[in-house]
Amino acid sequence: MESIVLTEYRIPAYPRKEEVRAKPSLLRKSVYKRWQKLYDLGISGMLVTGLSLSGCDKKPATNTTTQGIEAAPNQNSNSSKTNTVSPTKLAALVAPIFEHGEGRGSTGCIAVAPPAFLSEDEALVIIKEELKKNGIECNKKNIISNEVAIKPHGSGLLGAIGIGKNKAKPLEIDLQDSDKDINIEFVSRSDYFKFGGEKSNSTAQGFDMKKVVTQVRKKIQSDVKNGIYGVFYDPIIRYDIRSIKTKDPNSFVEQRENMRKEAFESGKEALRQQVNDFAKWLKEQGVIK
Repeated sequence: MESIVLTEYRIPAYPRKEEVRAKPSLLRKSVYKRWQKLYDLGISGMLVTGLSLSGCDKKPATNTTTQGIEAAPNQNSNSSKTNTVSPTKLAALVAPIFEHGEGRGSTGCIAVAPPAFLSEDEALVIIKEELKKNGIECNKKNIISNEVAIKPHGSGLLGAIGIGKNKAKPLEIDLQDSDKDINIEFVSRSDYFKFGGEKSNSTAQGFDMKKVVTQVRKKIQSDVKNGIYGVFYDPIIRYDIRSIKTKDPNSFVEQRENMRKEAFESGKEALRQQVNDFAKWLKEQGVIK
């Protein structure tokens, strides 16, 4: 049999992802008739996840999109210690985002410049320490806001056709100085999807903390009527393992770990700078001396 070189592909009979996003009703026409009732009931998203390709993307997404945002209760929170943000006589005052650290990175596939993430607990320790130097005592944590409810971004086709459990939930504020009514929220990797970061449909996952933290800030600014708010993000310092030239596996692992530790320390310093800028801003506003 003689081989034939294909110069182009036929247009598929089923609708492509871009077409479904533009016109969700196309999805109903492309499934079996006995499945169309499921679409009418609003659960067809479970039938179409196979349209998304699995495996590594050629270009892992780093500029992820964020629409609505949601916060779920912190897994480490103690329900018995949950507090409620109390109203004060202050007008709502929301600090700008203080940019220190790119806040972008990707995981999965073959990451030649992997990100060094800060955990939520590690970051909150740094934030509390830096604020305390400026006379701010964070005496409460995991406070459920009565004013801000944040909705997540649906991923893939499920999000495109508006199907999925993406109801808005109250924002759980990480730290609070109850005397000054200063509230702190840190956007970590564990918050990313809850706060609206788009989830990849492949094994490569991009993170764009700046975009997500900006959305969180806007939501707080639009909904909150009282108190003072500061929002920080994981700086995500990356380290490029392509600079390691050794061929010895043990040496490679050792050098890679040293690079990760250096990036991790740089991330901690970048977060300190965010907090210190916030403290300077508070002084400018006359909140602290």
